[in-house]
Amino acid sequence: MHLLSRFALMSLAVLGVSAFSSNISLYAAGQSSGMAANQGASFGVQYTSPDGAFTARFPKIPHRESVSVPLSSGNGSITQDVYLSLNKEGITYIITAIQYPQQYDTSVPQKLFETLMNGMAKAGPNYQLLNSQPGEFQGMPCLDFNISNEDLVIRSKAFLTGHTIYVITLIATKKDDVDSLFKQFIDSFSLSKQAQAAKA
Repeated sequence: MHLLSRFALMSLAVLGVSAFSSNISLYAAGQSSGMAANQGASFGVQYTSPDGAFTARFPKIPHRESVSVPLSSGNGSITQDVYLSLNKEGITYIITAIQYPQQYDTSVPQKLFETLMNGMAKAGPNYQLLNSQPGEFQGMPCLDFNISNEDLVIRSKAFLTGHTIYVITLIATKKDDVDSLFKQFIDSFSLSKQAQAAKA
């Protein structure tokens, strides 16, 4: 499997998506084998999530996996939907939607973001959290952060709407134009009116 795909699996494992591994291994193998090389530009498929919550552009139609993780308190579960796509160079594009139960306290989103960020930074050996910056994205509180090791760069933006955290992630090698690719991915993302209403 491609180096980037292995990192994606470790990142997803932090989110509790262990069942994703075998499916993504097969998906990544197909993506990197040249099967999809004749399908046009490396970035350009507009995709809307099955629940209609968001639209974004991926290199290819993303593989989707959903998992429910019980809260340690026993008071409900967190539902995680992961959408993953690789371009023919192996650069990995991921959107994760993490939905908390209505009774879960999301009043301090930066604390939730930092827990997620720190978990991803520990996803594998020699990964380092380079920097993080709280801010706002499309009117929602967000946290931008960068993680790397000797080979890879992972750039993520986490933001909260209602009781759902979205994490937009790009995983690339250090030789790739990460800034441009991530901006392209971020700029393609939009929430539906229904999902925007959850911000209130």
